[in-house]
Formats: sequence, structure tokens, C-alpha cells
Amino acid sequence: MVTRAEAQAALDAAKGNKSEAARALGIPRTTFSYMLEREDIVHAEQDELIQQWSVDHGVPLDDISAYWHKSDEYSVLVRPKSSQEPTYLDLRDEIIAEMQRYAPQYDPIEYDPACENLLVIDPADVHFGKLAEASETGGDYDLDVAAAYLREGVRGVLAKAQAHNIAKTLFVLGNDILHIDTPSRTTTSGTPQDTAGSWHRAYQVAKHGIIGAIEACAAVAPVHLVHCPSNHDFMSGYMLSDSIVSWFTKHPNVEANPRSVDMRHRKYIQFGSNLLGFTHGDGAKEKDLHSLALTEARTAFSECDRVYWHCHHVHHKIRKMNGVEVEKDHIGATVIHAAPVGDVTDKNVIEYIRSASASDGWHHRNGYVGAVQAIEAFVYSPRSQIARFTHEF
Repeated sequence: MVTRAEAQAALDAAKGNKSEAARALGIPRTTFSYMLEREDIVHAEQDELIQQWSVDHGVPLDDISAYWHKSDEYSVLVRPKSSQEPTYLDLRDEIIAEMQRYAPQYDPIEYDPACENLLVIDPADVHFGKLAEASETGGDYDLDVAAAYLREGVRGVLAKAQAHNIAKTLFVLGNDILHIDTPSRTTTSGTPQDTAGSWHRAYQVAKHGIIGAIEACAAVAPVHLVHCPSNHDFMSGYMLSDSIVSWFTKHPNVEANPRSVDMRHRKYIQFGSNLLGFTHGDGAKEKDLHSLALTEARTAFSECDRVYWHCHHVHHKIRKMNGVEVEKDHIGATVIHAAPVGDVTDKNVIEYIRSASASDGWHHRNGYVGAVQAIEAFVYSPRSQIARFTHEF
């Protein structure tokens, strides 16, 4: 995780060149630009310019929000450097260390050593805090329903999977687990939403729901956590996952590799000869996912026979094998196609995961209805995917 101080230093060292600074930090330029905007970070020379303008024109620095600096060579909008108040990113390590000191203690659990398969539980787009009312949309959805669906869905897929010799469970966090990202009831980018309850109530209900789900998973097999950043709750979703990881820091059977729960938009897990990719689905183009896996997980890619992408965001099922669509949810129906004879092997699979949440007013008004509401899970042997489970609501 890049801190505010590291971002400031990289920007200054690159003399304000965002692309160069992002490369030095090893993060995408878009991620870096978003962080600069979110944390109100400006190049040091811009701050010096605005201080000089303040002196030259007799205007108190605190009264200046921004000004245009124009010359024969360039025209630039200059903003003063933000206050040195610490941000969450600055305080994160201290906060997390304090949380870990008070994390609950769990007893170790013994499992069947003969089991060999991986269970992936992927509760996608649950949207804690979303509001749908039957009088408008034909179905109700609020905090209580979201919590019940998460609990029921995870228990349902666990019951279905237990006959498949589960040696380990991978639990996917993030993916719009929260519906909004601001106190003004908007997504990260500012889109207003219909909401049930306050933002902090949604956070707490989601937190307790996920903790209960992970505890249920840990009773079956050791659990590994993965976080996918998403568009509705880019900041608060990460903070929620951060708190979940801290909660389980003393659980001997729940783990989270730092690279699996950071802000990278794509995560990779190697299991046997399978490379599993996880992304929310609102960023990189689908056609580029195979090449991205080759580039970002080169070693694992070379050691694996199959690549399986778990995508989210669209709230309905789409499954493609080697570029051929073999399954898709339509309004009121799921269409399954037989894969062409030459493409029956699953060397490269892209699958969009169904959502547990209902259509809200906007989606209903625009005809985005009828998709299957569900929690889904997948079983992988060390060689390939061997089962998929859907717990419908």
C-alpha cells in the first residue's frame, strides 16, 4: 500500500510527471492519479508558486483555493498543498497493529489430511445498504435481507461442497460488498443511490455478516482471503476488508497474503496447475485478461495448464470457454450452449459471478430485471475445475 508521504515524494522526484511517478511506485497511472485527487496531493513546485502569488498579490494563503498560472509556454491550474492532517493511508499501519492486538483468539481446528481440493466462495455484489421496495421493483432488499442472503448462501454452498474433499477455502472479499462510499449516499465516483440505513450501519452489518461467513468456512477447511477493489465502494470496501483481515489475525486457520488483500485491481492465486484470476470487472477489457495474466503472473502462468477468471460487476451469469460463450443469464432465463468440439477443453475460462442483490429502482425502471439472485462457489482439483454450486434466492 502506497502511503501519502510516498506518493508525495515520488511526484516531487518526477517533477510533477504522474506517469513517471507511478512507474517508480510500481502502480498504474490511473490508480496514482486517483490517489493524488483523493488525498489532494500536489507537486511541491506548484505549492511554491501559489505561495509566491499570495505574497505578490497580498492575499492570505488560507483564502486561496486555486489559481491559473499562465505564461507563454504553458497554462496550469495550481492548488495549494493540502493540510498535513494524517489520512487513513498514513495511519493505517498503526491502526491495524492496534486492531490486531485486540483481535479475538480462536482455537486451532483439525481437518481431514486426505482432502486435496480448493473451494472458492465468491459472494459477489451483495451491496449492503442497497434499497429496493416491492411496491416499486416487485421485491424487497435492505440490510436485513442482504445479511440473511449472505448467511444462507454461504451455508448453502458449504453444504453442497462438503462431499468434494475440500482441503482449503478461498473466500473473496470486496466486489461492491457495500453499496455506497460516502456519507452523501453516493458511490466512489459520486453517483447517487437508493439506500437502506446509514453508511456506518451498512458497514457494521456487512462486517458481522462476513465474519460469520468466514467462521463457517473455517469450520470446514483452512481459509485464504482475497480482496477485489470495486466501483461502488473503492475506499470503504478496502477498509472493510482491512478490518476483516485484522479480526482474524489470531485465527490459526485463516490467512491473508498481503498481495491478496491490497489494492491491486487483479489478483492471482495458483492452485496446482490452475491459475485463478480475480477482478471486479469494471476496469480492464475482457479481451485483455488472458494477456494481463501472462504479464502480471508470468511465473504462475508458465506453470499452469488452465486459467480461470472470476469477474463480477454485471450481476448476471456469463461464462466463456476459450472465447466462446457457453452460458448466459437473460431476462427470466439462462441459456446454455454446447461448446464447439474444438473448444471443449477449459484452457481459458472467463466467468461472471451472479449477485445476491435485487434490482433497485433505477435498474427496474431501465429493464435490468430477471437475473438469478445467488451466492456461487466453485471447486477446483489440482488439475481443473470439477464443480460449480449456485445457491439461489
